[in-house]
Amino acid sequence: MLWYPLDVDGFSASRRFFRLYVDMQSHVKALRTEQNTLLELIEKADKLKDIIALQSQLTQVRYEIESYESQLRMYDNRVNYSTLNLTV
Repeated sequence: MLWYPLDVDGFSASRRFFRLYVDMQSHVKALRTEQNTLLELIEKADKLKDIIALQSQLTQVRYEIESYESQLRMYDNRVNYSTLNLTV
């Protein structure tokens, strides 16, 4: 029999982690779409102030992508080195 610790609302820590991980992946996907849109807009922009504003937004989006991907890599490494002990 496997035992999973339950939080107050009834979700195990592993389920909570899985939800967080999937949410982070979704955020990265959405940010990549935004990044591509910004790159297209930069290509079409003809005013320097527009290009500077778009570049600023792009920098922020890239920072967020890197932040999420860094967290995902950290979680991947933790999972890769995890040990599961079962008592029968």
